[in-house]
Amino acid sequence: MQLSADVVFRKTEKGQHELRHRSHGLSPRARQLLILADGRRRYADLAKMLPEPQLLACLAVLEDGGFVARLDDGAAAPAAAPPSADTQSLPQARRRVARVLLDAVGPSGDDLAMRLERCASIDELRALLPAAASIVEAVRGRDASERFVQQVGEP
Repeated sequence: MQLSADVVFRKTEKGQHELRHRSHGLSPRARQLLILADGRRRYADLAKMLPEPQLLACLAVLEDGGFVARLDDGAAAPAAAPPSADTQSLPQARRRVARVLLDAVGPSGDDLAMRLERCASIDELRALLPAAASIVEAVRGRDASERFVQQVGEP
């Protein structure tokens, strides 16, 4: 699979369902990538977060499985669906993500936990998840980072 640095992926309805219900058994990396497929991040941005061979493999699984779709050049991401009944409120999501981060890394995550608690929107909170996963990986290793991503899920 060859991809331009400017290709952007977005979650499909099936992808959003998978994040809520975990019914397809995606690998932790594929799930992490699904979380990051927000309709704004370019392939070049994603390539900074995952090694390219693993990134390409996960994108292939997600795209072939119908969990993500490419946005056409210049197209804006479709408006987000209204929150479902099982979606957490922003304050609950902020507290949960900050708690999972602090449980994983202790005081090393204090600064980011405070930033998480100040997020004004779910999108802002989601944008900080890669940084949180990176801190967990730096302090506790890749396995802990994958567990963090699984525990956080889709806020």
